[in-house]
Amino acid sequence: MKKRKLIGIIIGDPCGSYQRGFLEGALKVLFNNDIDAAVFSTFGKRSMSHENKAGEDEILKMINLDRLDALILSLIHI
Repeated sequence: MKKRKLIGIIIGDPCGSYQRGFLEGALKVLFNNDIDAAVFSTFGKRSMSHENKAGEDEILKMINLDRLDALILSLIHI
């Protein structure tokens, strides 16, 4: 059996309307092409304390790039 491709998506604010629309569109295209997705995000806001923000950003260090076939970055906050 052929191994499915896995695309990582790093997204800055998946709850924002622009980013949510981007993510929904990307997932639709990937899934329609039999490609899996792994989404990585923090939910920190600009007003978050420095300590909390630093802790949330640790998730980005947990990404195993060796398991991904490609990576999509969508980090703009609109």
